[in-house]
Amino acid sequence: MFTPRTPRPFFFLLLGVATLTYNSTNAQKVTDLSLQPIQIYENSLKNYYYQRWQAERKEFQITHQKGIWQYTPSIGLVFGLPSVNWNPYQLFQAKQDKRVLAAKLASIDDRYQVEYNETIMKLRADHKKIQIEAARYKMLETEFFHQQEIQSIHTEAYMAKDITPLQFKEKHTAQLNAQHAMQNKEIDMMLMIIELEKLARYEMPAQKLSDGPPPAHLEALR
Repeated sequence: MFTPRTPRPFFFLLLGVATLTYNSTNAQKVTDLSLQPIQIYENSLKNYYYQRWQAERKEFQITHQKGIWQYTPSIGLVFGLPSVNWNPYQLFQAKQDKRVLAAKLASIDDRYQVEYNETIMKLRADHKKIQIEAARYKMLETEFFHQQEIQSIHTEAYMAKDITPLQFKEKHTAQLNAQHAMQNKEIDMMLMIIELEKLARYEMPAQKLSDGPPPAHLEALR
């Protein structure tokens, strides 16, 4: 039997801290970000692009559509009787302006459709990447639980003085490495979800600037 010179409480303190850290992290998952079904993100993105598309179309129509008064005929008298004369150029210009307006609106429609489709493709690809990373996380979690079981066996062996403090520490380090790998993967997934939500404009605030500053700001101005 080996009688270690290093006090055992030190090693069990390390083990307790590691277990406490993992349990705290595991409990925190309840309030952490979670990946939503892809349709939720797509609906959010479509709503965002729809609002942008409609706003640009409306602005273009208001600023480029000519009023009917610009195509009014000339009114006069011929032999003492009222006369209405249409200028052929005015008729041509009215039709031309209408065609140009329709073409430019169609261009706006096509541009937004292409941009929307490209963003949807990226959104779906990023969503699949997170799902793949989630599968990797489960593998790391399984490895961590496996290392926990091994650690329990070596803890009993250490208490029975069958292994040295160095051997015990090596096995404990393997458990910590497995835990850190799992936690790092979880952090990476959270960052990926944040980027995905930003791309999808998920839960984008609906506050309007026209509503004025928030009440807290008004209180600070007094």
